[in-house]
Amino acid sequence: MSEWRKTTLGKISTKISYGYTESASSEPIGPKFLRITDIAKDRLDWENVPYCPITKENLDKYLLKTGDIVIARTGATTGSTYTIKSSDLKLL
Repeated sequence: MSEWRKTTLGKISTKISYGYTESASSEPIGPKFLRITDIAKDRLDWENVPYCPITKENLDKYLLKTGDIVIARTGATTGSTYTIKSSDLKLL
């Protein structure tokens, strides 16, 4: 049985970034656009996540991958985190 170790995100991260900034749209004009308001403790409601336009270059840069950790930095869900699962990627 493994034991939990205390560490920092900086020590286990290969890349920390702010994320993509764009206006959200309810129209399917691009990929799903995860916002801080969509991040709640241990869950994401992908059905209500809007879409956004994005260039191919930015999509390659900001597309979420399995194991990515997203953190709500401001707003009502500040501090909420979620780890992207492979099943989430089918919904993007």
